[in-house]
Amino acid sequence: MSDNNSLKNLLGESLKRAGIVQSVTAALVCQEAEKILTAWYPKLKKDFRVHSFRRGVLKILVLNSAQAQEMQMREHQLRLLLNNKFSTKRIKQVVFRVASKAQVLFDPQQQN
Repeated sequence: MSDNNSLKNLLGESLKRAGIVQSVTAALVCQEAEKILTAWYPKLKKDFRVHSFRRGVLKILVLNSAQAQEMQMREHQLRLLLNNKFSTKRIKQVVFRVASKAQVLFDPQQQN
């Protein structure tokens, strides 16, 4: 049993050192934010994209300033939901940026 715990601790520490935990956490935060925003704004699904999560800042790209302003009104609620989901206070700020249609529609996961 203690060998199993030692392996878990070693694996956990190795992942932290490799930065994998941060990358996985960022991906999970972005995925969950996308899910929440899509539920709140189903008609705007193609007009926004959760771009990144780094150093406590979640960045969301939107097509125009009206959409950014509308989403900004629920920024606090989005942060609360995400922080509760991940049992942490990782998400300190949500930033909405107006971007081009190409930037909003670009999906880096389809680059392979």
